[in-house]
Amino acid sequence: MGEPQQTIAVAGSTPFAFVLAGLLAADHGRKVFVIAGPPSPHGVPPPPSLSVAPLTRPETLQLAAANAPDIMRRIAKVAPAAFDRTDLTVHATTPYHATALSHFRHLGAGLGLAVERLPSSEDGLSLRVRDVTRLSPTPFLAHVRQWASRIGLEWVEDRASLSIRRSGAARLGSDDIDQLVLADDEAIFEHLDPNLCQAIGFGVARTAFLAERGHGLTDVDLRLPDGTLLSPCRDGTLLAYADSGDGLADARVAASLPEAADTRQAAVRHYRQLRTHDGGPVVGMPKGSRIYLSVGLGMLDIALAPVIARHICGLGHGLEAEWCGLRTPGRSMAGSLVADIGDGEAA
Repeated sequence: MGEPQQTIAVAGSTPFAFVLAGLLAADHGRKVFVIAGPPSPHGVPPPPSLSVAPLTRPETLQLAAANAPDIMRRIAKVAPAAFDRTDLTVHATTPYHATALSHFRHLGAGLGLAVERLPSSEDGLSLRVRDVTRLSPTPFLAHVRQWASRIGLEWVEDRASLSIRRSGAARLGSDDIDQLVLADDEAIFEHLDPNLCQAIGFGVARTAFLAERGHGLTDVDLRLPDGTLLSPCRDGTLLAYADSGDGLADARVAASLPEAADTRQAAVRHYRQLRTHDGGPVVGMPKGSRIYLSVGLGMLDIALAPVIARHICGLGHGLEAEWCGLRTPGRSMAGSLVADIGDGEAA
């Protein structure tokens, strides 16, 4: 007789969490439970995922470039309307971030990306990355449940049915779970020991807006260091995401819009982001715990999902294994070898 099928519970309600769960089931033969409320294509969604993001670590960009085309092609078969092509404009407003963004410009050119410099302030730097693939969460979420049923994912909407011991061992109702994966910040804040959260990073209050037509934007627009992100939608509306702990989210979004923009807010959502201390991703299990964490992948989360799925199953080799091994939850964040600019300012 063969060994019993390993069971994995993936807690998280973002497209990344659902794609990761799907890969673990479809590609790696695991019995996978998704612990999340019913996905809704209504309301203000999480930020979009892109095939490219401004980073300074070439190995991260290489892994994203190697994996993005296939995983995005596969998702497009499930939700064709979820994908489109866009340009990405990135603005650095401090000398430090301008230097980091200049480094990204040269890395991108070396990887064959079409990156061009735009006019900017004396101390800043603005770049445009041409022809970036974008996954918009709203049309993807409309197809998730049907797709999950087809590939054998078991959906658990009752999050209270998940119990976790101090060691990280988990039970779902009366069943033992071989591996628990906390796949987004909300799940990590809910289930992880606060001391472990503080060792990894710090919580940032964020606000997401849905605005009506009149914004005048055609490209995805990202501003460093605070990670203000604007994503114009196909229907003419605008999604905007900004830090809000100081009450200035509205001002940040307004400052990012073109001068002639005339928008009206249609919906708003507040959430928390776990921003790592060194700006780099965190993947793996903390020392003494059996909980697998995925933090700080940013807009490359979907592109890197196959890498994370293989790492969970112990199948990563070469560059993938090295990349994950250097980004464990227990690494020293001071003078980190994998520090990055991320999508916000590191502490």
